[in-house]
Amino acid sequence: MNICFCNTNTSWGGGEKWHLEMASAISELPDFKVSFLLNKNSVLDQKIDSEKISKLYFNLKKFSFLSPSSFNQLKKLLKDQNFDVLIFNGPNELKLVARVAKACGIKKIIYRRGSDKAIKNSFINRFLLENVVTHLIANSEATKQSLLKTGIKIEDKIHIINNGIHPPLNLQKGATNKKAIIGALGRLETQKGFDLLLKSASVLKSNNIDFKLIIGGSGSQLGELQEEVAKLNLEDTVEFAGFIEDIYSFLNQCDVFALSSRYEGFGYVMVEAMFCKKPVVAYNISSAKEIVQDNTTGILVDSYNYQAFASALQQLIEDNQTAQLYGNAGQIRANEFFSFNKSITKFIKVLSQN
Repeated sequence: MNICFCNTNTSWGGGEKWHLEMASAISELPDFKVSFLLNKNSVLDQKIDSEKISKLYFNLKKFSFLSPSSFNQLKKLLKDQNFDVLIFNGPNELKLVARVAKACGIKKIIYRRGSDKAIKNSFINRFLLENVVTHLIANSEATKQSLLKTGIKIEDKIHIINNGIHPPLNLQKGATNKKAIIGALGRLETQKGFDLLLKSASVLKSNNIDFKLIIGGSGSQLGELQEEVAKLNLEDTVEFAGFIEDIYSFLNQCDVFALSSRYEGFGYVMVEAMFCKKPVVAYNISSAKEIVQDNTTGILVDSYNYQAFASALQQLIEDNQTAQLYGNAGQIRANEFFSFNKSITKFIKVLSQN
């Protein structure tokens, strides 16, 4: 089977991670030939180092779908590749790449949707999703429901495949910190709600809780968040650790993991924290409730109630026995439902369908 993965984002996120891991795994299997359509010099371009994955470069921009020359250029690039399957990642690809794939006679055109933000029920989206896209992969039940809310006739095309996670090769011993460390990871953008997390940290500090909050990640809000830290007098409590390459090493040093996101398509890092036996505190949003079992593997808090979020963190910091119970239960759940092997088995099943 000749497969083309397509992800033209220049930055790195959950969608890029999913495409890279799936492409890498599929390329190692017999009877599969794998190519990747991507932007040159993107993070994905830098990360793909397998000789078993061929790279095709196309500089897709926001309004490329309006350009006949872009359509023709991409068609020329794809038409002689004889792809059986093309799987793409986002709305920009939907508007151009999916159309070109159809024009090139590619029989299976798969839209992998990684966000539970609603799609507009516009004419172009209805036409493309109903008549061009043959299969949709949703990374959670929440993402599936957001697709169905559009009213577009796609229910029979949707397959839920959770973002499978590779467990750590060597699980380290639990953290032995003198003061509690709260870990948080994600892009420093509004979606991730780090402004809310800083407010929770301020509440903890006012309650005389001895802790440190370490936030891993990079993004456009770094300066704004640093200003908020100063405003809340949290300089001795909050650390921005920058982009984290080794996530499991980061998580192993933490006692509790905090996910303060306003919305998530799936939330890789919650599962990664669970693999490391870390109890998770998260807002009760979209897919978080599909991953975290409230009062079993962590605590779910009413959306954006930062004071309640602080109370949940305080509970797990002060009650080490409960924190350990939740962490152990989380690791069991992660292995049972969210392992990479389970996800790739489901993916191959979709690839094999008519």
